[in-house]
Order: sequence, then structure tokens, then C-alpha cells
Amino acid sequence: MRTIKFKAWSKNREQMFDVVKISFISGAVWFNNSAYIGNLGERDIVLLQFTGLLDKNGKEIFEGDIVHDHHILSAGKVCEVYYEAPSFYVKGSGGDWIMNRYNPQGYEVIGNVYENSSLLKEINQ
Repeated sequence: MRTIKFKAWSKNREQMFDVVKISFISGAVWFNNSAYIGNLGERDIVLLQFTGLLDKNGKEIFEGDIVHDHHILSAGKVCEVYYEAPSFYVKGSGGDWIMNRYNPQGYEVIGNVYENSSLLKEINQ
């Protein structure tokens, strides 16, 4: 079973937070055990789900991350991680494909779409 966890991007603060608690009833989101960062209903908070995979450096891969794909068929490509039920996908210049769960060490997290959007230029070429 994979671990379910989230990060949150605050549009107002332009900052990423590790989420420790979410109330889907009130829409409140907390980080650092007690600090409140916002309300999902206000559309300020973007939740980013953990894929359950670690990259080649042991870093957790989340939805919205930008990764270097080092797998044989796509070596060196920059890709964006996104979720579309029921799977996580990577989007690269060669198209979209399901993330390789059998060899997640073939990915290397190099940033995310909110703090490192300039890295997306390579995808869109």
C-alpha cells in the first residue's frame, strides 16, 4: 500500500508547504503541526499528491514535480508529473505516458511547476 500525503502550493504566499492535516469538510489546510495556510474553497491552495515513488536520489516524487527521465527510451527528457485517474503520468516533449513504477529510480526531481516554471520550456519545444 502506498503512503498518502500531500504538499500544498499557496498562490498568495507563492510558497510550497508540507501538509500535515486537511479538513475536507471545512477546506482548511495546515502545515507544521498547527500553522494554518489557507482554505481550499478560496482557491489559494493547490494540493499536490505524493506518487508513492522515490527518485534516483531518494526524493519523494509529487504531482506537479518536474523530473529528468533517465529511462532508456526517453533518456534525458524533462517531464512534468501529473495525475489523471487512475494513474500518475509524465508529460514530455514526446507525449504523455504512465510513470514507470517498476523503475522509479529512472527519474530525478529537478523542480516543480510552481517554483521552476522555466524548466517547462524544454517540454513545450
